[in-house]
Amino acid sequence: MFGSLKSDKRNYKWLIVGLGNIGKRYAHTRHNYGFLAINKYLQENGGGRWKKKNTYYYSCLKEFGILCAKPRTMMNLSGIAVARLARKYGFPPDKILVLYDDLDINLGQIRIRPHGGHGGHKGIMSIIDYLDTTEFPRIRLGIGAPGIDDVISYVLEDFGETETGIVEKVLKIASEAIDVIIQENATEAMNKYNNKKIT
Repeated sequence: MFGSLKSDKRNYKWLIVGLGNIGKRYAHTRHNYGFLAINKYLQENGGGRWKKKNTYYYSCLKEFGILCAKPRTMMNLSGIAVARLARKYGFPPDKILVLYDDLDINLGQIRIRPHGGHGGHKGIMSIIDYLDTTEFPRIRLGIGAPGIDDVISYVLEDFGETETGIVEKVLKIASEAIDVIIQENATEAMNKYNNKKIT
């Protein structure tokens, strides 16, 4: 699907996407973990301010050949923004790294995969649909499963006071993991971080 696409003159090597929902009411919710992670990565690498396009926010780390993005489509339509960026700049799927929250992983842990299914996550489901592939790497940020049936309410709640310290540590680890994936590969990052517990 991406073989015939031409690279942009800026020659970005990687697209890093954090998933979440736009708007102040969602800013610190569990479902915005991906946004928090990409914000942290940009901050730690001296990135500039986020700029706005119709379907996404973007910021560049040109010296590293990295384009960072946050979809503005709301979570369930994240694929629209990701596919548009992939086509515009010629990113193959294996150079599109996605960060997002995951109910199946405990808070304080991350899981890195070079590819895979959506696991019920609507944002990932949308990206798979619009890219027509599952072959893109991802960093799954654990939020833990709720002890209630109302998952929607749980993921749209802010992180609790006792959780914020762990979240900050995870965001730093996630930034490190991004660098390992980019500079080495996803397998190295998996070996280093997949069994790491952050407390």
